[in-house]
Amino acid sequence: MRREFKKHKGSAPIEYLTQLRIEKAKLLIKDTSDLKFKDLSAMVGYNNQYYFSKVFKLITGLTPTEFKVSSSINH
Repeated sequence: MRREFKKHKGSAPIEYLTQLRIEKAKLLIKDTSDLKFKDLSAMVGYNNQYYFSKVFKLITGLTPTEFKVSSSINH
């Protein structure tokens, strides 16, 4: 099943899910300026906000705070 998934989506299921979660988080950060990262991380499926921040930085190259600041500058 994982092979089929990877064949169609280009990544393993957990990697795909992580990408979806981080993309959703990026949208929420851009659209909801008063949302706390603790709440945001829970909304996208992470129980631990520190782990969420670590994964977010791994994927985007920025911490959630850095992303929020850069998003507000670009608007």
